[in-house]
Amino acid sequence: MAIRKAKQGKKGEGTNQVYTYYFNIEKCKHCPFKDGCYKEGAKSKTYSVSIKSNEHTEQKEY
Repeated sequence: MAIRKAKQGKKGEGTNQVYTYYFNIEKCKHCPFKDGCYKEGAKSKTYSVSIKSNEHTEQKEY
């Protein structure tokens, strides 16, 4: 349902990059699951997911 996806953060830095998903708030206004997600009067809705580096993924599996 996202209208746009962007990768943010610098590659090769000490911090992880994130995927940021942007949503159409017109759909959010009518969604049955909007409680706790959409705030009245919001101009935009985003959700960010961290992209784990190989080192983090290996440590998680360990």
